[in-house]
Amino acid sequence: MNVPTRHRWPLTFLLIVFFLAIGRNSFADCTNFSLSPQGTFPTFPSNGGSSHFLVNRGTNLPADTGCDWEISSTSFLHPSPLSGGAQVQTDVTFTVDPNPDLAARTGFIMVTETEDHQVLTQTINQSAATGDFSFTITPSQQKVVAGTSATFEVDISRSGQFTGEVSLQVSGVPSNDVVTFSNVTHTHATVTITTRPPAGTFTMTITGANGNTKHSNTATVQVTDFTLTIDPSSVTVQQGASATAQIAINPINGFDGSVNFGPSNVPTGVAFAFSPSSATTKGTITISANGSSPLGTFTSFIAGTSSGQSRSASLDVTVNGFTLTACDHLAVPPGGSGQCTIAINGTSAGPVTFSAPSVPAGVTATFNPNPATAATTLTVTVASTVSPGTYSAVINGTDGNNISKQAATRILVATPPTATRFVALTTPCRLVDTRNPAGQFGGPSLTGGSARVFDVLAGSCGIPSEAVSYAFNATVVPHGTLGFLSVYPTGQSQPVTSNLNSIDGRVKAVAAIVPAGTGGEVSVLPSNDTDFVLDVSGYFVPATNPTGLAFYPLAPCRLVDTRGAAGPLGGPSLVGSTTRTFPLLAGSCQIPSTAQVYSLNITSVPRGALGFLTTWPAGQAQPAVSTLNAPTGAVTANAALVRAGSNGDIAVFASNDSDVVIDINGYFAAPDQGGLSFFALTPCRVLDTRTTPGSSSSLEPDAPADASPFSGTLVVDVTGGGCGTPSTAQGYVFNATVVPQSSLGFLTLWPDGTSQPGVSTLNAGDGAVTSNLAVVPTINGSIDAFASNVTHLILDIFGYFAR
Repeated sequence: MNVPTRHRWPLTFLLIVFFLAIGRNSFADCTNFSLSPQGTFPTFPSNGGSSHFLVNRGTNLPADTGCDWEISSTSFLHPSPLSGGAQVQTDVTFTVDPNPDLAARTGFIMVTETEDHQVLTQTINQSAATGDFSFTITPSQQKVVAGTSATFEVDISRSGQFTGEVSLQVSGVPSNDVVTFSNVTHTHATVTITTRPPAGTFTMTITGANGNTKHSNTATVQVTDFTLTIDPSSVTVQQGASATAQIAINPINGFDGSVNFGPSNVPTGVAFAFSPSSATTKGTITISANGSSPLGTFTSFIAGTSSGQSRSASLDVTVNGFTLTACDHLAVPPGGSGQCTIAINGTSAGPVTFSAPSVPAGVTATFNPNPATAATTLTVTVASTVSPGTYSAVINGTDGNNISKQAATRILVATPPTATRFVALTTPCRLVDTRNPAGQFGGPSLTGGSARVFDVLAGSCGIPSEAVSYAFNATVVPHGTLGFLSVYPTGQSQPVTSNLNSIDGRVKAVAAIVPAGTGGEVSVLPSNDTDFVLDVSGYFVPATNPTGLAFYPLAPCRLVDTRGAAGPLGGPSLVGSTTRTFPLLAGSCQIPSTAQVYSLNITSVPRGALGFLTTWPAGQAQPAVSTLNAPTGAVTANAALVRAGSNGDIAVFASNDSDVVIDINGYFAAPDQGGLSFFALTPCRVLDTRTTPGSSSSLEPDAPADASPFSGTLVVDVTGGGCGTPSTAQGYVFNATVVPQSSLGFLTLWPDGTSQPGVSTLNAGDGAVTSNLAVVPTINGSIDAFASNVTHLILDIFGYFAR
């Protein structure tokens, strides 16, 4: 008989159901456990103890079925391990640690069934420890200076069963003070109070706490301070003498410490002394000034230091003394004498006695009056045997405090200048080139620091013995840096002037008018090794010589600028290796047709490196000379005396592409009404803005230290410069040198009292030290200088034009 499929149960299914039923009953019963006793135990004493409780298995569980539990507790409770298994009950013992604190505490023992995470908890309470604590603060009071620290030691004692920690807190301290704890142990702590101004007294409270038990103790901090008062607050002291002031210590809130004194902002030559050096109430300040101390008023600060804390007061000190001002130059002819005034500036301690300890042999110096209170007249007498040249002399003045001051002057020994007139060579001529083989006018190169003499009259340029001055174009080809080069008459001492500088070692040229020295010779002195090239364009002869030409000044005027529109005196630019002729008489500068030689300033604006540029009279062959060089491509200017060629024209040759700008400041022509003669001077420095501000020049030791460069317009008083130029002069021959602070677009020199012309004297766009000869007319004994950018300016004079 067949049975339907739905009533047939597979054996595997029945077995699964059976085992699931068994497992479900086993785990369910394990969760049914309990603790005996259940809940909170009686409170344990503070010294700890022990007890136990039972963990009961669940009911209706076969004896061979085990359950698993875990046990955990609070840290001061230590229950025995709990293991599972088939036991009906498990006994758990536990111990309770002694309580160290002054507050009761509660802990827990937790039993967890690991399968279903059922948790039962026993609560354990414990009484607070018996006993107490106390602490002391040492010292109970302190006195400190504001800014320093007060330190207290806190010692903690415990009684009974109390062994817990005591936390410390500080109160009652000013808010700007700082509290720190250090050296903290179970029984000790160091408390440091770093005080801050203002002074005052406060009570510091330290509170110790454990649980709900707190105890406090106090200590007093007395914060003191002080100030300084100087009476008088300003003093005056004479150089070589001293002055005193009183310094008082003003206590605040009971300050009674010792204060050490010291000064600051004290200039060299001034000294401070304190008596006593450490005081509790007051002291004396002695201020002394020696002869080198700076004159004027300064503020010093006197610091008083106590416990490492400084307080200060100011003292204004005025140092009185004197300086001397002498004439910068004094021109004296051999066998003659000259005078100038030595001024006493400031306040001297009694009359000043003068002497001149360093005048050269053959020169005497006397003073009247001597001693003097305001000024004295220096008279210099020069023997006829003294060679022409520039000599330095130091003037010494000593006052009643035995303080000595010095002033420097230069004695220019020269015969009175004589009138001369110009003779131009037919074409410029090369006289010297030390790059050539060794010879009188060839190699070797010039040696730095050593003068070489050239006999101009013996050269091949046809200069006659009647020549008393020469018109040169000097070019250097340095072997490296060239600080300066000076060209001067042989037989005279080296002047304090220079003709050119080549700090970067580039090839440079400069025009120069140099008097003939002994035998017609000139000396050339470079600061460093260099080759040297000397071209001659003409010479000056006595005015009685009928071949000489007179000078006629013109207002500085621009003749040629090839950067402008195309035209006879404008564009286009010069093409390298070609010659261009310029008809100068066609310009607007009012040059008469009688002009035979032009006094020009020629500026090249190269398109790149320019080997050389040459100018000469049109209609003649190009001479083997150069007017200027611009190897770096910098805008470069040089003065030139150029003879008029055919139709009054001049020719210009450039070795490379370049623009050219030509300005005129005068011309030479046959003597007539208004014509001027040239008077050569011993080279003399009129202006040096590096040594003194403004338009005067000084080499005095006490020259102002605030010398500064300038930009814009500067007026230079040439007649008052002490170089021997008379008020009748109508033109000057300078060597102008600029020391730019950065790029200098241009410098222009022109007659004071007239409008600035649209011309330039030199350019230093690359910021290099740059020189150029400058012929500058004058109408009032002064000239104006305009610098487009900040620069120093040095003006050396070599002569003047006058009737």
